[in-house]
Amino acid sequence: MEDNVWQVPATGTYTILRSDDPDVIKWNVSVRMDGKVVIQDATGDYRDDGKTMCFKGQCSFTTDASGPFFNPTFWGNPKGDLKPGMSWTVDLTQPWELGPAGKQAITVLSVDKVNGVVILKREGHGTGSYEGAHDTALIMRDGKQYHVTVKRGDAHWVGQAVFKHGVVVSDELLCDTSVDLSAPEIGTIEASERQYMSLLQHPGAIQN
Repeated sequence: MEDNVWQVPATGTYTILRSDDPDVIKWNVSVRMDGKVVIQDATGDYRDDGKTMCFKGQCSFTTDASGPFFNPTFWGNPKGDLKPGMSWTVDLTQPWELGPAGKQAITVLSVDKVNGVVILKREGHGTGSYEGAHDTALIMRDGKQYHVTVKRGDAHWVGQAVFKHGVVVSDELLCDTSVDLSAPEIGTIEASERQYMSLLQHPGAIQN
């Protein structure tokens, strides 16, 4: 099964807009995804403490592995002051961008109260497919191509993120999933699938 790397080289600038509702973050964004799409001055907002995103008049439950702001769907709702070593568990009730429904543990790695910076680690596990996963694939064996059925099993993911006043400065995650590839001509082959993502805040203004 050939390696497949899918990259989305993109840069975007968010401008936070005035909001009369403290539970709604309104923003304007300009994004350039090289070779794919360019978005200029589009407006949107995050609702339900960041769990729902509305963009161009359409709203949806946010299942992206990361985003520009803290999302309680993945990081939970910790109570009280955060301290290094604190931990809690989050239930992921549905498949998301890189993994299946499951449970994950959140651990506070460090807290900088002066600058409003928190580093959190997440590690989780579940069984099944991620959101949008295909249940078939094309593989090569002994010089021949075969269409196989893909059945995903146990998944394990781990990563950490840096937040500054609730804004994502960086976020990295790696997910490994066991898979069975099967076809009548070749039987069943045990394999593994690895997905990862890295989101970084650009250190300065991006020139157009």
